[in-house]
Amino acid sequence: MAMIRHISKSKARRRCVGIAVICLALLILTGMNSLSGKAWAAEEIQFAPVNPAFEQYLNQTAYPNTMLAVPATVDGHALGHIPPIFKLQPPPETATAHLAAALPAAFDLRTSSPAGVTPVRNQFQCGSCWTFGAMASLESYIKYKGATTADFSEADLNENHGFDYGVCMGGHWFMSTAYMARWGGPVTEADVPYPSWFTMLPEGSSSVAEAGIPRAAEATPGAANAYRVQNVYWLPQQAKPLSAEDITTLKTAIKANGAVDVAYYADSAFYDSTNHSFYCSESGTVVTHEVAIVGWDDAYAKTKFKAPQPPGNGAFIVKNSWGTGWGESGYFYMSYYDKSLEIGAQFYDAEPLTTYTRAYQYDPLGLTTSVGFTGGDRTMAWYSNIFMASANAPTIKAVGTYALSPNASYTVEIWKNVAPGKPRSGTKVATKSGTLAKPGYNTILLTTPAVVAANKPFSVVVKMTNPGNNWPVPIESTASGYSSAASSCPGQSFLSHDGTVWTDASGDPEPANNFNVCLKALAVK
Repeated sequence: MAMIRHISKSKARRRCVGIAVICLALLILTGMNSLSGKAWAAEEIQFAPVNPAFEQYLNQTAYPNTMLAVPATVDGHALGHIPPIFKLQPPPETATAHLAAALPAAFDLRTSSPAGVTPVRNQFQCGSCWTFGAMASLESYIKYKGATTADFSEADLNENHGFDYGVCMGGHWFMSTAYMARWGGPVTEADVPYPSWFTMLPEGSSSVAEAGIPRAAEATPGAANAYRVQNVYWLPQQAKPLSAEDITTLKTAIKANGAVDVAYYADSAFYDSTNHSFYCSESGTVVTHEVAIVGWDDAYAKTKFKAPQPPGNGAFIVKNSWGTGWGESGYFYMSYYDKSLEIGAQFYDAEPLTTYTRAYQYDPLGLTTSVGFTGGDRTMAWYSNIFMASANAPTIKAVGTYALSPNASYTVEIWKNVAPGKPRSGTKVATKSGTLAKPGYNTILLTTPAVVAANKPFSVVVKMTNPGNNWPVPIESTASGYSSAASSCPGQSFLSHDGTVWTDASGDPEPANNFNVCLKALAVK
């Protein structure tokens, strides 16, 4: 699919009808009376478990319901991180390929050369911290790696993310990833400035809905992407508080590519306003606020934290989104031993718009969960999408998909002139194998671009092994109150445990069980 900025149910239906017509035409042309595969059974394909933090969030009556009110601290600072439905499985202890051999005792992107931070901003009375965390990470990468200052629009992500949550009602880095990966953004702050009505809700209004502020119905006219984000690193986490390896993982990412979008339990009870330090000493808290970590100091004294103090020294340097009048000019220090910190996402590898001109895709909402087979090697599966090639973009240069654990191994194939329901039919025109060191959204550049036939079906096929993860297939599916705009149709996405027998991902009699796999083909003319 081409760029999607705002997803509506009507658009989803039109997309489904269009694909269905194409699939029907192909069936008639090939003389087939049904797609291959069969409706899958629950005992054969299994959805990943729901994130326990999301279930806890739903049952946390003390936490504001983000569908009704802007979440905020007791002292009035807006929050906005909602635990995602999906959670990465803890990585195997041997997953160390992404770690650096040596790191300095202290590092600060505010003073690095080149510097790697942009000015501190203010989300005001809007639950949009998650958009500021994501944009702070991407802006940091561009400045740190390219010495170029960028200012991206948090408002555009806040208003056009495509999920069920309303404007100012919260989100998380999986939603930010979907927005970037589908080419929904980033757009510049100049094109879509942070609206003045975010700065303060009318007196007596606890939400934008109560205030009568409408959600943007469509993308802002004339707002074009500034970059294409090719990779998003979802940092793996073993424990709370962070394990020694988790801390090294986080430090390594910052040193390599800039700030990292993270979340924690923002409560003034754990904040020391004199030292601008934060240490949550309670386990099991609901994570509520997204920020960006920009550095660390191993020698930061534990005595600088409010009692009960952490068991050791060390702190991360954190960029907040509550303006420069809060904290240390908008920054604060978080203990390595914080019991609420969740390391999240790093947005990097931003490329010019000319690198690719079309993204073939069925997953504008990105990964909402994952699935796997219940038998055999559960960490391995094949998945595929069949697309109709455009005459304007017949040259496939890369494939975009998600790895769900460190060091995931893959084989990618491109087939042209495929038969309906048979992803590995026709002629194979490209193949590539390798390892994805980092979980998250990954762009896999083909060794040689694959040319497919214009106006003919082609397939992207992936064999993926995610060590330690029994649900290796990333999918976009519907979830009430979260991703109800997702849609799928027969003939689009397929799964297989052996690469030979394929099951249509939309072939189950129960519509709620149908989905698309998260797999894109990135092309040029």
